[in-house]
Amino acid sequence: MNNFFYPSPTLEGSTEVKTLRIARHCQCSRSSCGCKGLHPRPGQQVEIVLEIEDAEFSEAGTACECGHSWKSHGALNTLVDAEIERRAKVALRADEFLERKSWKISHLQILKSTVY
Repeated sequence: MNNFFYPSPTLEGSTEVKTLRIARHCQCSRSSCGCKGLHPRPGQQVEIVLEIEDAEFSEAGTACECGHSWKSHGALNTLVDAEIERRAKVALRADEFLERKSWKISHLQILKSTVY
């Protein structure tokens, strides 16, 4: 089983990093899926990516337990750049909040509400 890759809070940069953070906190946009946010399969090892050079944000490395791509969470393909930026800031703040509350990112806890 492949590792599940997730960006650290200190990792900045690409649209991939931003949309992965958004996907963690957003429902799957597939109509038949009830997934509440991007998360690894049971037993899948989580690897926190610290450097963009180490990133392997491929479909296999970031597939959700629901079986859909991280790109299917949060209707990311319909967002304009300004909205991606806004949601990415909210998602990063949510990650930071969870980290401070000792809900460590490595456990990939899922927020029960979507990010708007």
